[in-house]
Amino acid sequence: LRDNRPEVEAVVDRLLAHTSPSLIADREAHISWITHELADRIDEIASWPSGPDDLSQRLAESGVLPMFGFPSRVRYLYHGFPGRKEWPPKRRIDRDLGIAISAFAPGSELVKDKTLHTAIGVLGYTRQGGRTVEVSDPLGPTEPIGLCSECQGVWLSPGELDQCPTCSSFASYRRLDAVQPLGFRTDFKGRDYDGSFEWSPNATYPRISLPELLSKELVEHFQVRSGKAEIVSVNDNRGEDFRFVKVSNWPGLLSLDLILDKKRSKDLNLPRVSPGVPHHRVALAAKHVTDALLVGLVDPPPFVNLDPRRLAARAAWLSFGFYLRLAAVSLLDVESGELNVGVYPSATEEGVNAEVFLADSLENGAGYCTHLGRKEIFDELLAKLQLRGEEFESHTNAGQHCDSSCYACLRDYRNMPYHP
Repeated sequence: LRDNRPEVEAVVDRLLAHTSPSLIADREAHISWITHELADRIDEIASWPSGPDDLSQRLAESGVLPMFGFPSRVRYLYHGFPGRKEWPPKRRIDRDLGIAISAFAPGSELVKDKTLHTAIGVLGYTRQGGRTVEVSDPLGPTEPIGLCSECQGVWLSPGELDQCPTCSSFASYRRLDAVQPLGFRTDFKGRDYDGSFEWSPNATYPRISLPELLSKELVEHFQVRSGKAEIVSVNDNRGEDFRFVKVSNWPGLLSLDLILDKKRSKDLNLPRVSPGVPHHRVALAAKHVTDALLVGLVDPPPFVNLDPRRLAARAAWLSFGFYLRLAAVSLLDVESGELNVGVYPSATEEGVNAEVFLADSLENGAGYCTHLGRKEIFDELLAKLQLRGEEFESHTNAGQHCDSSCYACLRDYRNMPYHP
């Protein structure tokens, strides 16, 4: 790349043709990055201990190359053995990893074809020499994560700190080992669905881990930041984590917690093991690099406490986040599911402040949030906010004045975990 600058310039010029003037103005920066930084970045990503085996997929998921093909974070819940040459397996349920860490977590129940399936552990299969074979480590690599239940912060490189870097809490901060499982399994039997089941999604709502370099704009009373960021969802079993154990003649790893629960173990016909058996204790995680937009107040009113550690303040930030998403969806003409919403806490001299963030749900981003972060586009977004606000002020629900959110305004199926 360094020795073939003229060819790099020719390719860059072709790709920049008919694009926006602001992108064309960065031509030299693009060429410099390709010739002097790209190769080192590829080496760095290739050396990561975790991630997909294919280099092209690693580079796409880390934001270096454009995403290709269909979503790659799909995970299977196997409810039966696949055939030796069967691929993809027929006896499976598939979900995106961000949903799977809740819907497929041990103890969760799902209905398929009038049959109730119960998740009991992790399991993965792969193709090898034209055959379908079981992977040796369905949990995948373990990575440390720091979580704070007080300010809702997340850190992907927590180090040895025993307190939250943002709010300094000891009691609410914990370091944990997290995995992104390669797949999940049921008891392979299933039961007739009688109309009721125990389904308990436990994952946190998306949290954001930011790089230091984000573009910044000041628009009206808002500080607007945008760029690439890492979005993380964690299911830590309400702070208890999950315990997995290997049992002879059982594919994958089974949930030790289900095995030691006498009632559920009997119902599912699980094997017996001693409580002290060696096991893996981990949280289930889903993370991906994507485009993000952060919006915060430049000078918050001194008479309003917006510290996200307070439940009322966090609820206000989240409501504003979903309000912002409504305006963004209208402006961009996209589905609401294409944008995630969350709160990002930050330390200040006065205590803890917050920003709301929107993040593209697509891996590597679709460009929505970085587009919204441009000053002239954010001005249009504010105009949409004003318009929707006027609609809300005159909103009625079943003929009565609406004093809460409803499914005609802020609520929708995807944000059910956030409201009663």
